Amino acid sequence: MRVHELKLDTKYFEEVKNGTKNFEIRNNDRDFKMDDVLELKAFKRQGDLEGYAKKDSSGDGYHIMGSDCCFYESHQADTIKVKVTDIWDAACVNRAMKPFESGVLWSITGKNVFTRNVKAVLLEYFRTNHLPLDFVVLGIEVIE
Repeated sequence: MRVHELKLDTKYFEEVKNGTKNFEIRNNDRDFKMDDVLELKAFKRQGDLEGYAKKDSSGDGYHIMGSDCCFYESHQADTIKVKVTDIWDAACVNRAMKPFESGVLWSITGKNVFTRNVKAVLLEYFRTNHLPLDFVVLGIEVIE
């Protein structure tokens, strides 16, 4: 079991804290495992993935910056700890979100995550309707 210190947008922080959002969508660059602990630190997002333009060095115009243009306030609002109870890879998630599929990711703990909620977060926050291949959906449970 490892502890991962991560940022969580305040937009989703209360939902995770009160248990109404029981999943996290994360880049799997940390090789998450079952029973890992996520120490989620609330941060207010200051920028946006879209609409952030920077003047070209050529002076000819503007271009949209990539995902690294999101800014966060430097102070931490709050922290919660959650345990990873399930891990779904992109193939599993994207297959479940196809039309005529069940729309449920079943958990080994007997809980489920409705993929329409996963899809809503993907659309709202990541601006896509599918999970990128290097991302995972983590089933989570608040432990503190």
